[in-house]
Amino acid sequence: MPIDILKSVPQGGAACIGKCRTKGFGVLPNKHFATQKSPLYIRRHCLLALRMIENQYAWNFAEKMICEAVDVAEADGTHFSYMEVLDMVHHVCENAGKGYSSMYQDVKRYIPTEIDAINGAIVEQARRYNVSAPYNSLIVDLIHAIEGAYKYRKE
Repeated sequence: MPIDILKSVPQGGAACIGKCRTKGFGVLPNKHFATQKSPLYIRRHCLLALRMIENQYAWNFAEKMICEAVDVAEADGTHFSYMEVLDMVHHVCENAGKGYSSMYQDVKRYIPTEIDAINGAIVEQARRYNVSAPYNSLIVDLIHAIEGAYKYRKE
């Protein structure tokens, strides 16, 4: 039986998911926050890539990161509709084809990823605006842990 992931969500994440399902903002497509990367760009290039939407646990995690990105964008003065962003990301995942994300390719080649420029930018802006972003922070730490393990690879 799957666990109720919302029961273990840190620092207001459950409220974020509730907002994702109920709150709508007008979309300002010409202004992006942080490093001028929209939540759609962030999701298109990170996490589990192609089959994320088929794994409910992966999609739940991605959904929380997307909500955090939208919250950070809102704090920065850019408003996105939670549902529109989630729908766009889901659509991108459905149509991604059979390729691999650039971050996955970086890890396979043992080179630094772009995690700091993507999810790291969300974390940085979240700190700046005092917005909780535990899921984006976790994915940044996990990817850095993978990068840190490069030195132990067998040549």
